[in-house]
Amino acid sequence: MAAQRKSGKALEARQSARARAAERVARAENLEKLAATYFSHLDGADDARARAEIAAQREIDKGEKQAAGSLAKADDVARDMLATGEPVAGVAELLGLSAAAVRRLGKAGERPVDDQRDERGGEAGKPADAGDGEAAAGDANDAVPAA
Repeated sequence: MAAQRKSGKALEARQSARARAAERVARAENLEKLAATYFSHLDGADDARARAEIAAQREIDKGEKQAAGSLAKADDVARDMLATGEPVAGVAELLGLSAAAVRRLGKAGERPVDDQRDERGGEAGKPADAGDGEAAAGDANDAVPAA
């Protein structure tokens, strides 16, 4: 066989280089498309999480409203128990509450002091009339009879 000429070898080398360059360009384009798809899926995941968080917050809010309604009804029942004439200490023992908590509930139509600001300026959790002697008079009913 005849030896290939220099110009033939150069032509073959240029064609090979063009083919390799075309492969690199095609691979880079493919990688760019794949990267775009990847980021599109990440965006979809973020959107799904955001929708789930919104739905979860709605459920939490709904549950909080239901819980508040149930707590209000429970407070009403505790007031009804006090209305039967049962001493504060007896109701407290039955419900597993402190006598002070039952006394707060005993004030018909009022929310527990912890949840509101007293109209006379008392801070939340502290009744404005503390120390005026009324609470001390009600303590006689709190005595638990000896068994």
